[in-house]
Amino acid sequence: MNRPRLPVLLFCALVCALVSAAGCSGCGCRSDRAPARPAAEVTVITIGSFSRSIGNAPLYVARRLGWFEHEPGLSQARIEYLEPDESNGANNPFPKDVGGVFFAPDMTALILRSQGNDVRVAEVSAVMRQGVLVHTDSPLKTVGDLTGKRVATLQGSAAHYALVRILQAAKISPGDLRITNLRPQEARGAFELGEVDAWVVWPPWGEEQEIRGKGRLLPGAAEEVSNVVMLSAAFLDAHEPMARALLAVIRRAKEWIGAHPEEAQAIVVAEARFGAAAVKAAWPRYDHARRLSAATLDALQERATFLADWRTMPSGKPVDVRRELSDPRLLPR
Repeated sequence: MNRPRLPVLLFCALVCALVSAAGCSGCGCRSDRAPARPAAEVTVITIGSFSRSIGNAPLYVARRLGWFEHEPGLSQARIEYLEPDESNGANNPFPKDVGGVFFAPDMTALILRSQGNDVRVAEVSAVMRQGVLVHTDSPLKTVGDLTGKRVATLQGSAAHYALVRILQAAKISPGDLRITNLRPQEARGAFELGEVDAWVVWPPWGEEQEIRGKGRLLPGAAEEVSNVVMLSAAFLDAHEPMARALLAVIRRAKEWIGAHPEEAQAIVVAEARFGAAAVKAAWPRYDHARRLSAATLDALQERATFLADWRTMPSGKPVDVRRELSDPRLLPR
């Protein structure tokens, strides 16, 4: 029997070491190692919010409990959280260069879409009842008493919409009031200094004033608005299974909130940095169980028309909600 010479054996060993994925059959030697698999591509998913809000409770719960990171459908994803930038009022831009999830008031969702941000409303995070805050010792007793008064709110916001709807229900024209466009931080100062007679803002800003003995909610003045969950359309198209996994986590958090209200409040306090007493007082004004439906889209369309009428739509015309802001894949079947 002819044996391979030593130099040939050494050469074959070297080739097998360098090309381990091959069988090295050309030189008579063989590797038992399995072919190397390419590393799975990791998808970066950003999850953010427009502002700090009790309406974002599903986000806060899922983040604090680590549910996004442990969801099997997101095993090939890396979650990155974006902190809200509240410096620009209702004009914060949705980040166009990343794909993922964004929590925001419904009016903000409409403005962002009108700005050209290609997003879709995927779920309702929460529905809340907006009210009108007046001074504790104010003589104002009813909505009708607001005629001629100075009222602070953020123009183009859900609070502004709620104010107009409350006035319409009382058959009062917004032009009969002196409405001042102020961000919540500015409106708080104006309210505490007595520079405005009333303030329409989302919870728990009003509850903080109630706790301090500086304000009270006007009886019979309330209107429902919502916080929604948006998905980047590009992300939905490219990663629909991951998008569905994200929504499954959010819906799980919504159910958990209903079953564990006190624990959920504690998480909101820690995540949103609101006072515990204010969150507890505002909690009954939120419904986290509400889901996306055809009625949600109808309400959004009405609000889109409102924004266009008040000239707060960047495009100058209402968003066509069903064509531009919704996706049939996201509606309940």
